Amino acid sequence: KLVQLFFATTAIKKRARLNSRKTPSNNIDRLGVVGAGFMGSSIAGVAALRAGADVRLQDTEMSNLAKGLSNARNVINRSLRRRRIDHYEHRRRLALISGTTNDSGFHSRDLVIEAVFEDLSVKQNVISRLEQTVSKTCILASNTSTIPISHLQAGATHPERILGMHFFSPVEKMPLVEIIRGQATADHTTVAAVNFA
Repeated sequence: KLVQLFFATTAIKKRARLNSRKTPSNNIDRLGVVGAGFMGSSIAGVAALRAGADVRLQDTEMSNLAKGLSNARNVINRSLRRRRIDHYEHRRRLALISGTTNDSGFHSRDLVIEAVFEDLSVKQNVISRLEQTVSKTCILASNTSTIPISHLQAGATHPERILGMHFFSPVEKMPLVEIIRGQATADHTTVAAVNFA
């Protein structure tokens, strides 16, 4: 299984590099994560640690946000304890994570991943709100494991910018992200998500 994963990962990286030459450049440096639960906060921590992304974590409740920020930072703290990063990198990666209980800072995100609970109407409402907040080039992704992406695209203003990015738990230990296209997902959206993953 690990050998198959290695070859599949190598092939996808090679294909993504080739495709990125044919499609508009879409570097993802600024990530938004909606939902500061275990999955959302873990995605935030791993994105800051491994991708060096500036991460904005959002939740509706301040107490949930505080727990989420703590969990995201613990992902980075564990990497320091295991001596995978030095103290300078530790401080730099921690500084990349911020939080909010509103939409502040989301207008400048390159990619926003929603990680709210598995309910179609809730996820559609989140996507609808985000479409009014983010830039015209921002990719919107869902961490759903059960809801078809085409259902999330229904009623969206820009369905071509919506796809699934299903992270496996625990995020920091599982080197696997499932990229799921919907019927309307644009090719350049998929390429950008694969490159980031």
